[in-house]
Amino acid sequence: DLVEHNCLQYAYQTTGASEWQFLHSKDGFTDNDKYIVRVSGSFSTDNATALRKAALGGHGVAYVPRCLVYHDIRNGQL
Repeated sequence: DLVEHNCLQYAYQTTGASEWQFLHSKDGFTDNDKYIVRVSGSFSTDNATALRKAALGGHGVAYVPRCLVYHDIRNGQL
């Protein structure tokens, strides 16, 4: 699904701005399987705060540290 969206890219992440890494556990208890999704979008920066603001403004989907958007998610803004 992510490949169909405008993904706001965080150039500072270790896997690269266009490669988003996720962990998945098939049973919820064992070691997580790592997988990477290649995304594209109209905006890339090494500033996570700028990505947060762009996502809040409705410009796309951002992959940023949870601590940066925790309150936005809890408040229903993201």
